[in-house]
Amino acid sequence: MALTSDRSGPWREDTKLSTRRQNTTLGFAIAAALIVLSGCASTNGIIPVSDQAPTVERLLTTPLEGVTGRDGMRSAMIRAYEIKDLDSKHIDNRPKTLADNHILSMFWLEPAPVDFMSMAVAPQPCFPTERALHLTQAKPHSQTQSSDEQTYDASRNGILVSFSTTPDRKCVSYIHIETEALTVERILTEPLSGTAGRDGVRTALARSYAIDPSMTKYTNREPKVLADRQVVSLLWLEPPPADFMSISLDSVPCFSTQRALALTQAKPYSGSGGTSHPAYNAFKNGMLVGFTSTPDGKCVKAIHIEEDK
Repeated sequence: MALTSDRSGPWREDTKLSTRRQNTTLGFAIAAALIVLSGCASTNGIIPVSDQAPTVERLLTTPLEGVTGRDGMRSAMIRAYEIKDLDSKHIDNRPKTLADNHILSMFWLEPAPVDFMSMAVAPQPCFPTERALHLTQAKPHSQTQSSDEQTYDASRNGILVSFSTTPDRKCVSYIHIETEALTVERILTEPLSGTAGRDGVRTALARSYAIDPSMTKYTNREPKVLADRQVVSLLWLEPPPADFMSISLDSVPCFSTQRALALTQAKPYSGSGGTSHPAYNAFKNGMLVGFTSTPDGKCVKAIHIEEDK
């Protein structure tokens, strides 16, 4: 079944698509290991100051711009640590002084498919927790407040940036950066943040299916289970000039249409003719996210994402 882009309407609702993002999300036990492995910091190995030179502020904020920002910071760290083999795990506990004079006492780079960066930040000079919270708008990782160190998460444009504090909670002690696990909620909402969010979802889908996101037209009917256990039965990626993504979802488990409407603030699309599948469109930040539901209107059946041209 095909899904066709249509300027007078979002897309034909008889589309089928699917996706699953098997993203390995590591807990903060990894980052805790960094603290154990970290030695006393010194001012050896100062990283030259330049526009691209890593700083704690950039490590916290640039990845949240999306995959491009994360990849740019990853490249900067690879240059700083002179890493040659990008296909192998790399752990370096040589102290590195950043351009802002903050010191990393450990750097851990994990290649795909795990694909994360973690770093321990020396307590002196202190990078204030309050400043990190202001920069990232991060929220507590757990609703249960600990009596000593605290961990916070910031998720934006398909990237997760987490950081933990020193026991007195005053300073950042480590930072962990990874791609978020793909879910239906992310597929529905992140493209509405703009092209960076759309590109983050496209990259996550491409990685799930082990394809180059810039490749020519791609379809796959292999069922994929997402991180939220929703099942994608078809994925369709179309490159420019058509430039859209479409997926089909299994109705079991059901992703509630009411939940999708609450997340996207989508409005009914009346141009679908006599179809038995209710259709909805959400327009925001130059992007269109459309979806159809099952005939009973209870579950999301298919999702279509394109620029609002």
